[in-house]
Formats: sequence, structure tokens, C-alpha cells
Amino acid sequence: MGGAPVPDRNETDEITVISKNTMIDGNIRSLANMQIDGNIKGNVETTRNIDMSGKIIGDVTCNNAGMISAAMQGNISLKGRMRMDRDTILIGDLSSQYADINGRIRGKLDIVGKAELKRDAVVFGDINASTIAVIDGAIIQGYVNTTFLSKEDSRNVFPDAISIDSKEVKS
Repeated sequence: MGGAPVPDRNETDEITVISKNTMIDGNIRSLANMQIDGNIKGNVETTRNIDMSGKIIGDVTCNNAGMISAAMQGNISLKGRMRMDRDTILIGDLSSQYADINGRIRGKLDIVGKAELKRDAVVFGDINASTIAVIDGAIIQGYVNTTFLSKEDSRNVFPDAISIDSKEVKS
């Protein structure tokens, strides 16, 4: 039996594809990258990355995620980066290291690093991030908290009170 040996399939090359005309009712767990173009009713979990353009009703846990014309109801928990285009909607909370948002979110954002809200972004919910960039046109309805200062750290920024020493006041 001659011929070239079949190369081993590397784990990083593996991708699970949920095609456009597929409906899955149940949870999905994978060690591969995922491309979700179809509809899923259930939680999705992978140690790798997910690109979504379909619909998901359930929670998503992965490394990095990209949403292009996707619709999701559930919470997203990422170890890395979220990228969301203008035709995407998320009804649920998002937690990640970095977020590049140009879609619509109704839920809380907890971003360890930087949250970037582009021109078409609409966020109805509180935002906690180390830093935030908001492009003219983005809409935010909720509280924005940049940095996580403890009470001890905040004392270094602001004194407990401002006092006027009588020696400083001259008549």
C-alpha cells in the first residue's frame, strides 16, 4: 500500500459547524472551534472560539466569540474577546476580557479590560469595565463604572472631607 501518509488532524484545525438549516434542541459541549449558523435551544460550551450568525436560546461559554447578524437570549461568558456587529442582538449578560460592541445588548456588561461601544451600539444595562470608549452615536441606558476601586483605594483619590484651616483664612 503506497501513497503519502495521512497527516494527523490537529485539534486547532477542527471546527464544529451547525449549518444554517439546522435546529438543535439540547446542550452542546465541544473541544473544537465552532461556527453556529443554525438555531440552538440549549447551552453551548467550548474551550475554543465561536463564530455565530444563527440564533441561540441558552448560555454560551467559550474563549473568544464573534457575532455577525446573530440573535441570542442568554448569558455569554468569555475568557477572551467579544466582537459584535451592528445587526446582532443579545438579551442577556456579557462577561469577557475585551468587548468590541456595535450591536444591541439588553443586559449587564462585565468587562475586565476595555469595552468599545461603536456608533450603532445600544446597551440597556449597567457596564463595569476597566476602561470604556464610546463612539458618537452609541446609546447607553444604565450605570457605567470604569475601574474597580476598593474603599481603601478610593481614600487615596478623595479625602473624607474638605476642611478649611482657620490659619488659612485671613481677614
